[in-house]
Amino acid sequence: MPGEALARLGHAMDLLRRLKEAAEGSGWVQVICADIDRLTRFNELEGFTAGTRAVAELAALLRDLAPSGASYRFGGDEFYWVRVRAEPEAGELVRLADRLRREFAARMKRLGYDLTVSAGTYEVRAPTAAGRLLGAPHHALSRAKAQGGNRLVDGTAVDDVPESTYELVDDLIRRIDESVRAMETARAEAATDPISGLPNHRAGRAALERLVAAAAAGGERFALVFIDGDGLRAYNELGYEVGNRMIRDLAQLLRQGLRAHDMLTRWLSGDEFLVLLPGGDARTAAAVAERLRRAVETGTRAWEIPVTISAAVAAWPEHGMSAEELLRRLYEAGHRAKLEGKNRVVLAEPASEPPAPPSEPPAASPPAAPA
Repeated sequence: MPGEALARLGHAMDLLRRLKEAAEGSGWVQVICADIDRLTRFNELEGFTAGTRAVAELAALLRDLAPSGASYRFGGDEFYWVRVRAEPEAGELVRLADRLRREFAARMKRLGYDLTVSAGTYEVRAPTAAGRLLGAPHHALSRAKAQGGNRLVDGTAVDDVPESTYELVDDLIRRIDESVRAMETARAEAATDPISGLPNHRAGRAALERLVAAAAAGGERFALVFIDGDGLRAYNELGYEVGNRMIRDLAQLLRQGLRAHDMLTRWLSGDEFLVLLPGGDARTAAAVAERLRRAVETGTRAWEIPVTISAAVAAWPEHGMSAEELLRRLYEAGHRAKLEGKNRVVLAEPASEPPAPPSEPPAASPPAAPA
């Protein structure tokens, strides 16, 4: 329960972004800042497990506080709750925060703990400064703490912080948001193939390793489809830009034949792709591969040069329990598909015995295959 409750909350950067969006929008922005009183001392007396349970209980209460509200863990035992309303009822936000305070104390009492929470509220019509939405309820919370805890202070009534302070916080939020967006863009570009727009080999390999680890830990099984186009050389003879356009069009055609949670990645080179099918088995993967093969065969007939694909299928654990073993058997099956005439689906050979745990060797290179 603790992990589940906390996992469903946004983190600090989600909060800053939400406050910035709310500040620049319209309507009334309602914010509650809540913090468990004397949690450090409680952890010393009752243990960290009990403290984690208390934090999770507060997270669950915030998450379910009212429809359309969003909850965020700002750090440690401090949380924010944010909602935008067209026309809120008078005193509505204070009543919600007071209910939160009382329900938390009641839950703790049922668990045998003498633990309370303090809260600060703030309500203002947008547009406003995001720094005010972050700072004003926190200032109110500080006042509640200074009064001994287990208190609720309405920040709208005690907003005596200098405007310059809010302007400074607002500027910091803007700069942090810009920096994080720049890092997110760089991270996305590093994991994206520039030609097809698909996740690249690095992203696909990382996803495969995660699937292997999850399956080995008792999670769901998965299957793979390795795809190699049969006609790239003919396109490259017309020019590399023509070849790149074929890759983009082929990627789009393949993506249309997959489920939303399947992952299509551009693989090592040329017109190679790897499909990751969470929850799939060899039979499912073979059906997917055959559907893709037919889609490419029929969908490219009107292209300048029609193309086909050769596909190989493998599944965890019968074709390997490590990424290296699965890929090696996929490459071997893909090579057989080429030798047997191309435009076909081939199932990988089953693993003869369970491989040893992977020791992170470099990925196996596919055998040379006819173009």
